[in-house]
Amino acid sequence: MPDTEKMKGILVNHKIYLIRKRMGKAFSEIKTFDLISGKWEDKGELPVGIDNAGIVYKNGIIYFFEEGKLYEYNINTKVLNEYLINLFLKGSKLHHADNKLYVLGGFEEDRLSKEPSSGVFSIDLGELTKTRIHRSKNL
Repeated sequence: MPDTEKMKGILVNHKIYLIRKRMGKAFSEIKTFDLISGKWEDKGELPVGIDNAGIVYKNGIIYFFEEGKLYEYNINTKVLNEYLINLFLKGSKLHHADNKLYVLGGFEEDRLSKEPSSGVFSIDLGELTKTRIHRSKNL
C-alpha cells in the first residue's frame, strides 16, 4: 500500500478491513487483507474522504463514524449505508455494547480552533431502522 495517507482497520475473522484515504484523493476506500491467503482486495470507494474514523464490528456489519456521518458496511451484502447524525466530532473512538454504539472523545474543529470533547454519546442501533439513509451504495 505505497500511496496510503491515513487508514483505520478492524479484524473480522481472518480478514483485516481497512478504511483508507489515499494521498491526493478526496475520497476514501475500503480494502481487505486476507491473513490466510495474503491477498489484498478492493471493496470500493466511499462517497467522501474519511480521515480518522472510529470503527467497530458487530454481527456482520462494520460501523464507522466521523464528523456527523455514521456508516454501516454489511460485509455479506456489500452494501454501504450513510446516516447523518447531529454529532460533529473528529477522531472519536467507537465501541459497542447492549445494541448501542458509543462515541467517546474526539474533537470539534473549525478554522480557528480545535476543541476536545470529553463526552460519551450513544447511538441505539434499533433506531437505525427508523432513520433515513442519506446515501446507499453497493461496493
